[in-house]
Amino acid sequence: MNTPPAITSEAALAHPDPTATITLRPLESRNLDQIKEWRNELRQWTREWRFLNDDDQARWFQRVIRDERDRHIMFEIHDECFDGLIGVGGITPINWKDRSGEVSLYIGHRPALGGGCGTHALAQIIRLGFRTMNLHRLTAEIYSYNATSLTLFKRLGFVEEGRLRESRWWDGAYYDSIMLGLLASEYEVP
Repeated sequence: MNTPPAITSEAALAHPDPTATITLRPLESRNLDQIKEWRNELRQWTREWRFLNDDDQARWFQRVIRDERDRHIMFEIHDECFDGLIGVGGITPINWKDRSGEVSLYIGHRPALGGGCGTHALAQIIRLGFRTMNLHRLTAEIYSYNATSLTLFKRLGFVEEGRLRESRWWDGAYYDSIMLGLLASEYEVP
């Protein structure tokens, strides 16, 4: 069995894209309150269905940073234009045996929405997954009411692989979960 390379947030960031104002940085405990606030505000777009408290956020942070099997690689997303933290993203969970991982991404800083920040951040996460981590496959799950994210992921090469019909209950109605995938062989270097 192939042993996965030891990938840490710091090691994975050794070669950021110098042309973008977006940078991925290791999670920092000093930003947990802001990240928790965003996670609570953005629950409709994520799998989180309940409001998170400080203890929930601290457990999540510890699980991610103390992951001895390197199954969770998460980053803060920073943008020079907004002088700081604008979101969180990464690849979690990672299946090293099959060389696959699921992309997670959200932009919580409202002024950063719609200006290409998500596109640049997702492009860096994809590049990280295929170039640095040598993954074979990246996946994403997007709810059918999230047309913006669906368009973004498809624009960067993800294809719809399936649909879990009426699997998401939100705000009094059921919605589909759209399963997307991108293979390393389909990845076009930007």
